Amino acid sequence: MRIVAAVFLACSLGLLVLGCGKAETQPDADVVVIISPHNPHIRSEFSRAFEQWYQQQFGRSVQLNWRDVGGTGQILQFLRGEYEAADKRGVGDEGIGVDIFFGGGPTHEQAKQLGLTMPARVSDEALKQIPPELSGVKLYDPDKYWFGAALSGFGIIYFAEGLTELSMDPPTKWADLADGRYWGRLVLADGSKSGSARACYEMILQKYGWEAGLPLLLRTAGNTRQFVESGSTVPREVAKGSCLAGMCIDFYGYAQIDQVGSDKANFVLPEGETAIAPDPIGLLRGAPHRQAAERLIEFVLSEAGQKLWCLRAGAPGGPAKYSLYRLPVRPDIYTKYKKKDLVVYSNPFAQKAAMQFDDQVNARRSQWLGWLLKAACVDNQKLLRQAWKAVIDSNMNPKLVAEFDRLPCSEGEAFTLGEQLAASEEGRDKVTRQWFDFYRAKYETILSMAGGG
Repeated sequence: MRIVAAVFLACSLGLLVLGCGKAETQPDADVVVIISPHNPHIRSEFSRAFEQWYQQQFGRSVQLNWRDVGGTGQILQFLRGEYEAADKRGVGDEGIGVDIFFGGGPTHEQAKQLGLTMPARVSDEALKQIPPELSGVKLYDPDKYWFGAALSGFGIIYFAEGLTELSMDPPTKWADLADGRYWGRLVLADGSKSGSARACYEMILQKYGWEAGLPLLLRTAGNTRQFVESGSTVPREVAKGSCLAGMCIDFYGYAQIDQVGSDKANFVLPEGETAIAPDPIGLLRGAPHRQAAERLIEFVLSEAGQKLWCLRAGAPGGPAKYSLYRLPVRPDIYTKYKKKDLVVYSNPFAQKAAMQFDDQVNARRSQWLGWLLKAACVDNQKLLRQAWKAVIDSNMNPKLVAEFDRLPCSEGEAFTLGEQLAASEEGRDKVTRQWFDFYRAKYETILSMAGGG
């Protein structure tokens, strides 16, 4: 935490540390300070386009200063820590020196509940082209705490060349990744640090239910060779052939496929098993540059901002240098531009087989799901892999399977524990230790049973 705080302080002083932003703020420019898990390409293209738009609209210069403290989970931890410290000093409503939280998926609903964000003064005209929801998923908060900036589909990226060599069919549904033939051949992201990974895991739980979905996640994790911190690392590992498959957001997958070719890698959205979800932008409580920050939100929701996501680099009005491979949140963008200029391959507003997604359940579970899976799968990874391999090698012995699939608690009990976990750092340590101990004992029991014949 001291290292992160030091990095943030350096960024706030305008130093070029860990890609935090430009070295110096222009003295005559308005400023917007952004904390974001977005990659450098998104940062570069939105900075360039917003600065041009701002000058045209308001006759003033503006500068976007991007702060980098890690992935979505790390950003949420950082924001919580900074606001808790500021609130204790009685200055929380004066902000923490950051204006905008951009990206991070469903974490924005959690940020709202934790009091980290505040309503933005965004006009109804700016929201006119955005439907309130898609397949039951809210595209913006009715209280204006967050706004879907782009849409994300969650699916499976796979190394097509490697599957062909092994005479394996490409995965088409989440359950395919739990197949024992993938043992040691998957890469997944840690859901306590990656919001996109946690969204994939939530899709599985909502599709299969707690009693079937949690064991399915555990089997998939048992096949995993490595857990990484960022969801963007997964498709890179798959595309270079270091593993056969993994879960990721569509744009991470499409960007890698564009680089290596669809004969080597490909991506699938499990039909009827995944939802299209918004990736929001929101105003942080006490934003020091509120007016310019709210103008950024309006730009992102405008046609000028939305077409940056999906037009090919170099196309008129599109990105200058980097294609971004993202789905716009405005339906009109998909029909307004020529297909040859687009780098997205589907219109989510025209799909028929989307999964109905429960936003409220997701908001409640997102506070603790990553920590449960971290205790069960990441912190116990070696034993998990050994136990699952023992189950596979036993030809799925029913007794071993039953023990492997045994749940730590009911879904209702998990929500109760999750509330304790979210309430305080002490609660988090207590609950995660309880889960860690349960799974360690279970894996050791399986290995003992398998060793005993």
